[in-house]
Parts: sequence; C-alpha cells; structure tokens
Amino acid sequence: MILATDWVPNLPSLSGSGLSGEATLTETTDGVMYSLMVDGPAGDNPVHVHYGTCDNLGEVAAALTNIDANGESETVIPLTIDELTGDQYAINAHESAENIANYVACGDIAG
Repeated sequence: MILATDWVPNLPSLSGSGLSGEATLTETTDGVMYSLMVDGPAGDNPVHVHYGTCDNLGEVAAALTNIDANGESETVIPLTIDELTGDQYAINAHESAENIANYVACGDIAG
C-alpha cells in the first residue's frame, strides 16, 4: 500500500558521465520505495543510499537495485521518509561494480 510520495531529489551528473535523473521516494507500509529514472549511458550501475551528503559520502545505508539499461531502478528499503529527511542521506550511482569508486551521479536527500 502506498501512503504518500513526498520527495523527488535530483541526481546531477558527476565525472562527466552524462548520467543524471531523479529519484521518487514513496512511503509504503513496507518502507520507502525508491523509483529511479536516469538519462544518459546507463546499464548495470550500482546505486546506494549513503549516510552523509554528496560532498561527504559516508557508509552505505541501503543498497538499491542496479540501474538497468532503460535507466530505471526500483527498490523498497526499510526506512521512513521522516528518517531519511531527518538526517543527512544521499543517493549515489556508480559507473559499474568493477569501477565502484567512480561516482557518476549523486543527489542529496534534504528535509
């Protein structure tokens, strides 16, 4: 059951990747559903919710489903929108599993 769609953070491109988009965060009875839609060269890009901000990424708070070749990813994580907006979190996409240290898009979740 969907309760509310509250946040749509943008994910600007990083490292000249050309990959950018937005994430819709929808609160459900099971947690927050992340629906990512990106433009640009996508396909099997790992994506995570990190503690911190794009300027100062911390540990991974939750792994999301990799972005597919259509530029989409959808995952439910066991957090609430109040938890995500009550602290500092960011959504970060990586070039690939092999090049996990190369960040290609990132967006802060701000309350």
